[in-house]
Amino acid sequence: TLLHVVPSAAILGKFSVITIIGQYFLDLAPKCRFGYHSVSDGLWRSSSVIQCVLPRLDAANYTVDVSFNTIDFVPGAHYFYVHPEANVVSCTPSFGPVNGGYFVTVFGSMFVKLQYQCRLSGMEENASWINPFSIRCKVPKVDSPRVVRLRVSAVGIGLIDGSATFSYFPKIEVYNARPSSGPFHGGTAVSIVGLNFMDSEDLSCIFDNQIISRGSFRSSSIVLCNSPQNVHQKGAMLIQISNFAADLSVGAVLF
Repeated sequence: TLLHVVPSAAILGKFSVITIIGQYFLDLAPKCRFGYHSVSDGLWRSSSVIQCVLPRLDAANYTVDVSFNTIDFVPGAHYFYVHPEANVVSCTPSFGPVNGGYFVTVFGSMFVKLQYQCRLSGMEENASWINPFSIRCKVPKVDSPRVVRLRVSAVGIGLIDGSATFSYFPKIEVYNARPSSGPFHGGTAVSIVGLNFMDSEDLSCIFDNQIISRGSFRSSSIVLCNSPQNVHQKGAMLIQISNFAADLSVGAVLF
């Protein structure tokens, strides 16, 4: 009697060995049949375990049967799935701060709706399937800037072909604002001095953690911000810098 097939799926072109779990298996030379035509040699392990080498299969669903005399096949109760060959091409964003905790979208092809994991810098994080061309990955924290490969695996099946490059950059630091004050009706050009600023499309100035304006990159140590308009009361505001939407500078300056 055949009860389970482990794993229950594979990716096209990445075939190895499956384990068939059941009852009353004879200590003979078993044969494993996938569908009605593809047959491979099996290896008896015990009265409840047989291992089979996967033959070359196309992407499809297959019944799995076992024979101990090459003539009579015991039908299985489960299907074995061969999924199309997936491929990883790129990720967006392709860089981020070392503190992690944000998400990137991985682009590729033939992502079947399965459970995936992303592997960066030796760490694995669960991923979310979006559609056949993209999945969403959480970026883990690292202790220092580095460039790593982003790989994707289908849980219980194995690594997917291809990879993306992801760059960790240092945390942003801010030290002072020049000038440090201006009229409350806004529009003052303020130079923020600090470290590790990047010339990105999402470079932003954040005032009091709620008012966001576009930052103008001058160098890795200077960003130009315009103070917000229509501020309805006088007083100091905290300014932080973000290279892109998921990071904030360490510390803030008063304006």
